[in-house]
Amino acid sequence: MIFGNTGALTCLRQSIKTFSNFSVLVSTLDLVMEAMPQDPRVDECVNVICRCLDSSTDSDELRSAVTTLLGIALQNHQFLIAASLQEIARQLVGADAQDRM
Repeated sequence: MIFGNTGALTCLRQSIKTFSNFSVLVSTLDLVMEAMPQDPRVDECVNVICRCLDSSTDSDELRSAVTTLLGIALQNHQFLIAASLQEIARQLVGADAQDRM
């Protein structure tokens, strides 16, 4: 084992997972902006998500914006984007539940 402390290993794994989730979210937001640039609700959701990522404070607001964006993607028949957003929303719920423990 590289780390003598299993807590450090858990922290490292969580950091890598968080970075991976962040990368997927940013890539998905890029796709959203390309696929649905005409919808003003998209801009609003993307701005909320960016603000939440910059401040790292309000996970409820972040989850709400991702969920709203998921609904917009479905309305616009952007099913691959919706699937990605659904997975992100699911992980946000799971991460929030872990933080509360």
